[in-house]
Amino acid sequence: MKKAVREELQSIAETIANGKSATAVERQWKKFLKAHIEPGTHPDDIAAIVQYIMSEAQVQMNAAVQNLGGGADHIKELKKQAAEGSKLIRAEIDSQKKANKRVMTKAEKELSAAAKEAKKANQQLQKLLQKQSETYSAMPKLSKMMNDTAAAIMQNN
Repeated sequence: MKKAVREELQSIAETIANGKSATAVERQWKKFLKAHIEPGTHPDDIAAIVQYIMSEAQVQMNAAVQNLGGGADHIKELKKQAAEGSKLIRAEIDSQKKANKRVMTKAEKELSAAAKEAKKANQQLQKLLQKQSETYSAMPKLSKMMNDTAAAIMQNN
């Protein structure tokens, strides 16, 4: 497959992976078909191209989830560090009640900040997973639309 053709197909996949409208996908698909598909192209060839696009969209969505997952790992590490710090602070409280009130307040703020970051990361992950789910749900309709559009264009050529 030529690099330019592959890039166009990956661009369509990116449009799907980013959850863009079916209209946007169809616009790119029609442009691709008119530029690269000859009249009389076998429907299996079109189906293979559609499958390639859907596969690329899945790869791109999975990469986005993994990238966000790395952020969640960082938040887990922050929480772990904050918890370890909290244990040390609690031991210090036993030996220095006056001095540790300031330390305890600081640790609680750090724990609170880490919890807020973790909550935010979790919300982002949930949104991304919801978007991914919606996109996966739309893929059969998009695939059918793309095949139907290709067939219609092929008949008009």
